[in-house]
Amino acid sequence: MTTIDTDYARLEAALSLREIAGYYLKSAEEAGNPTVWEARLRRAAKLEKEAAALEAASNSHGAQAEKGAARPVGSSDGPPAIAP
Repeated sequence: MTTIDTDYARLEAALSLREIAGYYLKSAEEAGNPTVWEARLRRAAKLEKEAAALEAASNSHGAQAEKGAARPVGSSDGPPAIAP
């Protein structure tokens, strides 16, 4: 699996988690019991946090790939050496 495939999978998983979190938020509004309401809100917050972590991981991999692609092979962080 390539980095692009992995990043895409992470973003899809984040989207799914956010959809499920939305379900928990909606069902929390409809809960008649304060204990159930609170548990659903906590679960939604946890799912949102997991989705944000997946997106951050996806973004960091993309940024690393772009940063790595911009440098010549075998170079350090500095400018490439000029041959005499």
